[in-house]
Amino acid sequence: MQLRQLQYFVAVAEQLNFRKAAEILYVTQPLLSKQIADLEAEVGYPLFTRNTRSVSLTPAGEIMLKEANKLIRQSDSLLYSVKRAAKYGNAYGSLRIGYEEAFAQETLSLILNQLREQYPAIDVNIQRFSSNEIKNALQNNIIDIGFILLPDKYLGTHMDCRILSCDTLSLAASSRLFKDDCTLENFLLLAEQAPICLLEKNAKGLNLISNLCRQMNVYTNFIFAETIQDMLVYAESGYGISVMPHSFLKYHSHSLLSYCEIKNPDAELCMAAIWNKDSSCPPRSSLLEVSESMHVDCNLCSKTWCCMNRQKTP
Repeated sequence: MQLRQLQYFVAVAEQLNFRKAAEILYVTQPLLSKQIADLEAEVGYPLFTRNTRSVSLTPAGEIMLKEANKLIRQSDSLLYSVKRAAKYGNAYGSLRIGYEEAFAQETLSLILNQLREQYPAIDVNIQRFSSNEIKNALQNNIIDIGFILLPDKYLGTHMDCRILSCDTLSLAASSRLFKDDCTLENFLLLAEQAPICLLEKNAKGLNLISNLCRQMNVYTNFIFAETIQDMLVYAESGYGISVMPHSFLKYHSHSLLSYCEIKNPDAELCMAAIWNKDSSCPPRSSLLEVSESMHVDCNLCSKTWCCMNRQKTP
């Protein structure tokens, strides 16, 4: 059984017409009929029911069509992979990426653009997760690398990390609530009327805003959201003041939302890549290589994030 025979069979099965199939394949109808007859002889069963008016698949032909399509796709994939390996050497493969919703899309897009330019043979599959889902996906080998915001909860000694860029926290609220300038002081005064909304894991934001409110003798309530989209709804609707990454707000800014960057060292965030140090993934090494100009290395020790000397990444 030859691949060409299967391709001929699929063409006839899809057209249910030998003449049309022969035209599509650029072969003569007698040659096509002989190839199908040879295939049926090898299988030992008729694949088509033929009469003077129509052609239809037999039950055996239905199964043959399903399996033949699989084999043809596998053959195409095999040739695709072999050609890419011959052209690009080891710089090819697939990379499964998970990213946290709050991670700056500009940073991720820049990294992936550079990866595409330098390593066009690396295919990527991108999925959005929560921070905890990214850690679980790495542990269960569902993804090869994750992009998250730091500081984060302790990830475990099996995780490694590279800081890519920095961000800051901002306060965001409905534009309808502002008659004065969108200053930090006005946002905090507004917090006496609307609660402060934070992501569930954002202990740093909670401590920072609590301290700022105490300094201004402002008393407010805190609520916690599961996703960035939930925080946007609170802010846009006027039911809350959301503490969000500044780059995210710049990327999604529109007329319904006003925001103010918190220019305070305690409001700084780091955007980082994390991965399971026990797993091997050559395309991941290529991605980290193209991000060299955007980061300082960072490894996770027992309880804190510590900047370390640059090391070769697995």
